[in-house]
Amino acid sequence: MAFSFHWVDIPDELRDTHNDAYHAALAASELADQRNAELLAHGVKPFDPLLDDPAAADPRAVAIHAERRAAWDGYLRTGGAYYQLNNTATRLACERLRQAGAVQPTRPPRLPQPAAYGTSHDEWAAYDEALELRQPFTPSSGLQAFLDDYRAAAADPCGARVIAQHKLEGLHEWIITPQELRAALPRAPEVAKDDQGQPIEWWIPWLEFLRQSATHGGTVVR
Repeated sequence: MAFSFHWVDIPDELRDTHNDAYHAALAASELADQRNAELLAHGVKPFDPLLDDPAAADPRAVAIHAERRAAWDGYLRTGGAYYQLNNTATRLACERLRQAGAVQPTRPPRLPQPAAYGTSHDEWAAYDEALELRQPFTPSSGLQAFLDDYRAAAADPCGARVIAQHKLEGLHEWIITPQELRAALPRAPEVAKDDQGQPIEWWIPWLEFLRQSATHGGTVVR
């Protein structure tokens, strides 16, 4: 499980590059699965980096894993508009920001539901897909009213003067606003340590992503 973050306002060129890399990584994974199945049919076990020693594993299996990993690494490197942390890292980030006074405990707001506006989750999903693909889509008046209220609720800091803590705790999609980021980031430590006292290697690029988010409409948290 992981949390994904992206700017609210992403330039079209950057979005296209990111999407192309994502589909290339998916294709590489499908090809890797096929090649692993062929090796398995000949008695060769797929390489597991958590369990297997590369020096002792079949070099063909190691190569398949490396090619898959390279494709996904390429996807993750496509532009600064996107960032991803696993659940453990997100909890750690939230805790270090809270300790620095950059995150404030909050009670999440009640989010509106499509049915109350005479629309549906299906129309909402179709709208999101069209938006992602940059295809024309005219939302119904009910969907538009729902989207306006949903975005307002998702962005509501609920009284926090810095980053609202509920926005880093999952369950729903939230928007960390530029105002929250500008108030919070001067408080954030430039270097942070994990629970074992070791520097957090992703901390500096994570802060830089948040700083850039403040000039691109904020960040969406999923």
